[in-house]
Amino acid sequence: MQLPGRRPFYKYMTPDAALATLEHKSVRYSSPLRFNDPFDHQTCLHLDFDLKDFPRKLLGKIEYLVRNPQIPILEESGPVFELIALMRAKLPTHGFPGEAFAKESLSIFSEGANEIERTRAMFQSHWEESLKANRTFCVTEEHTNLLMWAHYAKDHTGAVLELWSLPEEDNALSVSRPVEYTKTPPSFFTENEFLDYFCGVSALDLPALTRRAVHTKSDHWNYEKEWRVYYPLSDKPGLYEDVSLRPSEFRGIYFGCRAEPDFIEKASKLVSSHFPHVKTYRSHRLTSAYELSFSEI
Repeated sequence: MQLPGRRPFYKYMTPDAALATLEHKSVRYSSPLRFNDPFDHQTCLHLDFDLKDFPRKLLGKIEYLVRNPQIPILEESGPVFELIALMRAKLPTHGFPGEAFAKESLSIFSEGANEIERTRAMFQSHWEESLKANRTFCVTEEHTNLLMWAHYAKDHTGAVLELWSLPEEDNALSVSRPVEYTKTPPSFFTENEFLDYFCGVSALDLPALTRRAVHTKSDHWNYEKEWRVYYPLSDKPGLYEDVSLRPSEFRGIYFGCRAEPDFIEKASKLVSSHFPHVKTYRSHRLTSAYELSFSEI
C-alpha cells in the first residue's frame, strides 16, 4: 500500500471556494456524482474475460492444483475445494480423471460462469446505489501546473492551498492514495482472481476492488498527478460534506497571476484571522518560459 508519508499536497480552488474554505475553516469532500468526469467511479464493473471460456479454464485450474499439492488451498468455502481435496487424495492411486469427467464437469462448471455474472450484477447495483453517499477529497502533487490553474482555479484567478500529509498526527491526507491512470476502466475481478476463488486458493478481495474503482482514471487525466482521500457511506444528506481543516496541515496559499486585488485582500484577512501561521504567495508569469514564479506577500 503506497502512502504519502510526510509531504505537501495542493488543492486548486476558485476564488469563491477559497474564500468559503478560509471562512468556514473546512474543506469539501464530495460524492463522485459531482465530479467533472462522468467516468470517474462510474464505469460499469465489467469483466475482462469471456465467460464462455471460464468452465474449461476452471477445469484446467483444478487439474493444475491437483497435480501440484504443494500449493496450499486456503479458503475452505471455495465452491470446488472439497473436489480438489478428494482428487489430491486419490491422485497417487487413481491418477487424474479422464475425458468423461471433463465432459461432465464442463456442464456443471458452466453454472460457475452464471454465478460470476450474477455476482457482477449484484455488485454493480450496490456500487451505483452507494455513489451518492461516498465521499472523496482530491489533491495534487504540484502547485505549478498551468492546466490545473486554468481548469480548477478559474483561469488563474483563484488560489492553491498547500496542505500537508502528517502521519504523526494521523490526519486524513496521511492515508491518501495516488490515482492510477489507465487506457481502459478497471475490471470487476480478473479471470485469475475468480479461478483462485472458485478453487479455494484465495478469497475475492473486496477492499481491493473498491480501491481499483476509486483510484483509477482515464490516462487523459494523468497531468493532474492526483491523490485521493476516500471514505464510503457518509450519513450526511446531499452530495458533499465539509470537513474541518486542521491548522497544522495548512501551510501556504498561492494566489493566481490573474487574481483580483479584492479577492487577495479578503482571503489574506481570513488567513491572518484564522490561520496566522500560513504563508501567502502571489504567482507571476515568466516571460522566458511557460512557467509561473512565486513571491511571498
